[in-house]
Amino acid sequence: MKVLRILLIIGLAVFAADRVSISRAGNSSEEVAAAPSISAAKEILLKYKKPVKMVIEKELLTAWDDPKVSKGEVFLAEGNFYLNITRPEKSKLVYNKKTMWVETRTKVGVKENIQVLKIQSKEILKKGSLMMAALFGQEDFWKAFKVIKVTEVSIPHSKEQHQVLLLDPIKGHGPEEVVQLIIKFNKTKKTIHSFSYKDDLENQTTYTFKKTFFKQKINASKFEYKVPKNATVSKH
Repeated sequence: MKVLRILLIIGLAVFAADRVSISRAGNSSEEVAAAPSISAAKEILLKYKKPVKMVIEKELLTAWDDPKVSKGEVFLAEGNFYLNITRPEKSKLVYNKKTMWVETRTKVGVKENIQVLKIQSKEILKKGSLMMAALFGQEDFWKAFKVIKVTEVSIPHSKEQHQVLLLDPIKGHGPEEVVQLIIKFNKTKKTIHSFSYKDDLENQTTYTFKKTFFKQKINASKFEYKVPKNATVSKH
């Protein structure tokens, strides 16, 4: 099954596998662990193949600084990906299946410095900072991560049912600096609620999708990137 991969934010949860009893000859029974099903999660991801717009909130937690929260928008269409962070600091990420452009802007006094990083598609899964593009934009996401635990969570007072996946990167396929990935699916609304990943420095990045709009009309030019004047460009 082809699925669109994401992220780069997700709440942590306790996972448990269901147990089932299987009757055997001689009236004896044996309790065995049931294989956790992620079919609902994969079905939800399929919805993101069609044009989607999302309003997001990004939170970065580190051991040495206060939490940093950013806000912006994400656009998806046929595996293409566009992320625009509008506050507090501007940044942009554009992916067109072949190349990704990462643009960051910082101010030094009255001068604005623009840094642009150009990344080839095959390198995306190696970069933890590009987890959201990896989740939504590439077909081999499930080959780079292994599902470790699955839990079903009932949300009090909302009648919503969530499924939370805990994943570990597969050595040689997933990003080396990512040690854990968590994706939370809203099974009731059939949307991705959030996802988060932790790196080898214990930093945790979380993306929460505050609003999701399906069946959007998104112009193909949204996924075309033009390097700004006076930008410094580097390649990976």
